[in-house]
Amino acid sequence: MPPDDERTTLRAFDGLAAIYDRHRPRYPPAIFERMLAGLPSPADVADVGCGTGISARALAEHSARVVGIDPGEDMLTRARERCATWPTIRFQRGTAEATGLDDASMDLVLAAQAFHWFDHDKALREFHRVLRPGGRCAMLWNLRVNDGGFTDRYNRIVVSAAEHLDPSARSGRDVLAEPLHRSQLFRDVEVITVPSPQTLDEAGIVGRATSASYFPREEPERSSRLAALRDAFAEHATNGFVTLRQDAQLTIATKA
Repeated sequence: MPPDDERTTLRAFDGLAAIYDRHRPRYPPAIFERMLAGLPSPADVADVGCGTGISARALAEHSARVVGIDPGEDMLTRARERCATWPTIRFQRGTAEATGLDDASMDLVLAAQAFHWFDHDKALREFHRVLRPGGRCAMLWNLRVNDGGFTDRYNRIVVSAAEHLDPSARSGRDVLAEPLHRSQLFRDVEVITVPSPQTLDEAGIVGRATSASYFPREEPERSSRLAALRDAFAEHATNGFVTLRQDAQLTIATKA
């Protein structure tokens, strides 16, 4: 049986693979360029907590050889389907704390929108183990930015339901990568922030919200929040679209 934290993660994303892959925001290309800068080309990358392969595909587009690792078979099945035409991507079941990778086999370990689910200290020890000398650890999140408009309304409607389930919902952006900053296993920590807005129609906004691990699945709360979200969309939409204001925040460090 998986440990308690892994069971929590699996329950949180159970049945969400298709909607997650379709509606989750992507990341700006500049983020991957910075992440891979100075590493061997092609770089060997472990995408830990890879989900449906969103970041794995972006890495492959930047000439990386990628091993996607996730504990959820539902997510991995979707990832394999979506990445079937990419010979430089493969997937395997594993966790951040036990990836199944060989010692010193990777140039980069990435946790995209995932590190907050891990046992931080154990995961960092595992990342250190699988990285080659001079290898790099990267943590990446799309973080919504207060805009006084639709993004704020979205947060009030959607994220207020989150604190009981997704640890990132109750963590400020300054502390998500804090374990990497204080780790003795890594050095030269750097934070890079790039605007990463997501423009969506009404169906996209509903999909974006319901793809979140923390969005309510029980009635009547689910329907109530969806109705509030549609009202907010109607109020703020221009030509049938709204924009969620986000920054892609990358934290990178080198193996000590």
